[in-house]
Amino acid sequence: MPITALPIFLVRDFHHKAIVTSKNALVASAKDLEGQFVGVSRGYTVTTGVWARSILAEEHGVDLSQITWLRSDEEHVPDWRMPTHVQDLTRDESLDEQLAQGKLAAAVGLVAGDSTRSLITDPFAAGLAALKTKRFYPINHLVVVRDELLAELPDLAHQIFDAFSASKNSYLSDLKSGRISDLTAADKTHLAALDVMDDPLPYGIAPNADTLTNLMQQVVAQGIIDAPLMLEDLFALQSLELVG
Repeated sequence: MPITALPIFLVRDFHHKAIVTSKNALVASAKDLEGQFVGVSRGYTVTTGVWARSILAEEHGVDLSQITWLRSDEEHVPDWRMPTHVQDLTRDESLDEQLAQGKLAAAVGLVAGDSTRSLITDPFAAGLAALKTKRFYPINHLVVVRDELLAELPDLAHQIFDAFSASKNSYLSDLKSGRISDLTAADKTHLAALDVMDDPLPYGIAPNADTLTNLMQQVVAQGIIDAPLMLEDLFALQSLELVG
């Protein structure tokens, strides 16, 4: 079923907390992961893992190719070619069990629990510091539409974009004014981002160009795709100039 993306980015977060190690592991710093086995929650291409590995590379100078990445699930993408330094986790024990027992130096895509800890000290503060430095707020999900619908309904992309933008702006208005009383973890993260940027949840290619370019650079550097793709080729033609 052919689909095309719309630049409506539904989920954003800091991913420093997604790098965890055993409380008993002798891993003092991120550089200590080089030459080690590190687990990957779900597939190697899952966005949280991509962002977490980018943090290791960009903020801590880790050579990602010197780590053997053990994924806990397949990519579910036909014909995808796995990099040579990515392998499958043994099925005898779960990722959490192997991490807790110290069989893995660390894992990406998890949240610290009773037997594990965040590898990065105060991951929320580290995420906020990265936001202030890089000026972008990592994205995880976006909206896609079947190509047949886009062809049948020329205004559909614009209508969907406008609807999501109106909903997002209403949410931000409530968040800024304090009308949301029972804050979720996501609400609190968005509030922190609001101290740095006027709109932490922008829609459209232009206001997200730096984030998307960085993500594209990372998926190439991490061996997920061979060469960068043009951003304009990934999104519906009707949505290329939209900003919300």
